[in-house]
This record gives sequence, structure tokens and C-alpha cells, in this order.
Amino acid sequence: MPTNIRIRRGNKADLPASAPSGMLLWCEDTKELYMGTGSSVVKPFTGETINTNTVYNLLARSMSLQGNGYIGIPLNETLNFYIQWGSVSGFGMGTSADIYFPKVFPNTCVAVAVSASYYQGAGNKGSTAQVYRVATNRFHITSRFEQGAAGLDWIALGW
Repeated sequence: MPTNIRIRRGNKADLPASAPSGMLLWCEDTKELYMGTGSSVVKPFTGETINTNTVYNLLARSMSLQGNGYIGIPLNETLNFYIQWGSVSGFGMGTSADIYFPKVFPNTCVAVAVSASYYQGAGNKGSTAQVYRVATNRFHITSRFEQGAAGLDWIALGW
């Protein structure tokens, strides 16, 4: 049995505070489309109309802007792309440790990048750090500093 789709039309000034869920409302004077939610009326999210509150709410559900933090960028209804970051201090020559992500990647961590900055007794010696055993909840790092101690900053990507 076919279903008729009905659209309520009128001026924006006459837009109701609420409408049945899924009901479309067309403002003839401003050429804007709205949709009822059952308890309110909202402007649908489209590629042409970006509602900054909608984007913020999508991101805010999956972010922590701390020193060791993350942000999840929605790719679709069930999948987020995560960018995570953090820092560790006092990594001396040969120090080795597991570094835990602020949020476990639901599927996989695809990349980890680390940078080191000397702050004690480093002189002009080189610095490297080896990252291995990358998992969804952590990575392992070993410093290869020639002398001194350093702080390590890291960033990880995944979904």
C-alpha cells in the first residue's frame, strides 16, 4: 500500500515549536526546509547546510582535550577516526615502557609518531626512540638516547 508524503508549508514566522517525528516543514518565504522530531523542529543536516552545533555535538561525544587526549571524528554512524596524543617525561638512556592510549582504539591503531626533546645533560648527542608492539590500547617505546634524559611527545592515529 503506497504511503503519501505530506509537507507542511508556510512562512518561517509561523513555524511551530514542535511537529510529529519525520514531518517535513517548508518555509515558502525563506526557502528553508525543517523536520519535526516529535518534541521540536530542527533544520536537517545536509552537505550544503552545516549546523555548527550538530558538528560540535558529534565531536564532543568522543573527545578529551587533556594533555594526554583524543578526538574522534565520525566517519559514519558507527565508525570514528581517532587522533590521540600525549607526552611522557624523564625518559633516560635505555628507558623502556608501555604507553597507554587515553582511549582504546575500537578496531586498530595504524600509526604512532614520537618526538624527543632533551632537557638534562644532553649536550650535542643524538636521540631516537624505538616504537614497537603497537596495540589498540598501548604501544611500547624504548629510548635510544646517547646521554641525558628527555621528554617524549607522541601522536597516534586509528579507528
